[in-house]
Parts: sequence; C-alpha cells; structure tokens
Amino acid sequence: MNIIVSKSRLSGAITVPGSKSHTIRALLLATIAEGTSHIKNPLPSADCLSTAAAVPLIGSKIDLNLSTEGEPGTEWIVDGAGKNLHLPDDVVNVGDSGSLLYFLTPIAACFEGTSVFTGDASIRKRPVLHVVDALNQLGAKCFVTRPGSKRLSSGHYRLNQKRRHCPHSWRNLKSVYFWAYDGRNPHRQSY
Repeated sequence: MNIIVSKSRLSGAITVPGSKSHTIRALLLATIAEGTSHIKNPLPSADCLSTAAAVPLIGSKIDLNLSTEGEPGTEWIVDGAGKNLHLPDDVVNVGDSGSLLYFLTPIAACFEGTSVFTGDASIRKRPVLHVVDALNQLGAKCFVTRPGSKRLSSGHYRLNQKRRHCPHSWRNLKSVYFWAYDGRNPHRQSY
C-alpha cells in the first residue's frame, strides 16, 4: 500500500467539547474571582449542575442561560463573590460530584464557622478521610459526622503555611492544599 501526502491548508473554526473537569474548575474560579466571568461551552452534566447550584451558597450569582425548555445554555455567566466570598449559608449537597466535594471543602475551610457537605448515596460511599486528614494537617477541625459515614463536616480552620506530610499520591489531594492555602486567600489573616 502506498500513501501519498501532499501539502494542504486547513481553515475554519471548531468548538471543543465541554469538559466536566474544566467546567467545575471554571465555576469555582469564577466564584472566587471579582467581576463577571463567561464560561463558554460548559458541560451541563449532573456534576457541573451540582456545582452551579453550590457556588451561590458561598456568594456568587450564576446565570445558566436556560432555554424555554429549561436546558442550560452554551454560555454560563458567573458574577464572582470576590471579597464577598463567605462560608456556605446552607448545607452543601454535592450530588455525586467528588470534584465539587474535594474542591469546595477547602474553600469553605477559610472562613470561621461550620460547613456541612453531603451528597447522594454514591458520594457517601467514596473515600473522604484523606481530605479530612489533609485539612486537619493544615489546622482544620474537619470530621465525618458519624463513624462509617462519608458526610463531611468542617468547622473553623486556622490554616497555617507549615510544611505538611502527605502520604497520599492521589491527584485531587494536591488541590485540597491549593484551594486552602492561606497565603492565597485575601479573606484570611495569617496566624
């Protein structure tokens, strides 16, 4: 078989498919930012919609540009909480989104008070003690509400910047440290 390749030009535009991972992170980053963010071509999956329902609990406003049929649009607009970011003002139901649980918990950890995170039956079976351990190493008072339960509760954190040992190689655990890093949070004083 012979294959002949000749020089040619391609032109045009493509739309990259929406990504659950990118959409969740974009919603969280837009929430902690000042001003308005436009998220184009978000993935309207259950996990992303759980995130869209959760971020207003910490101060942002979100417009999913719903169609007349109630379907989310192709551009979501987030008015970031910025300096007005606060402790969730209700129990955070993460649905089945582990990413939302693992990323929003350390953000909530930066505020005085208590936050409670829960989710569906599937999320309550997922491992969460590594998140509890990581946040507690940073000075948190984080715990599950009942032995054997995966419902996560977190109290006031006095986060510090000391070096901590993390025996876990799990990729999202690094995000716990990133989101909770006190030096990056303008809403907290260093202790």
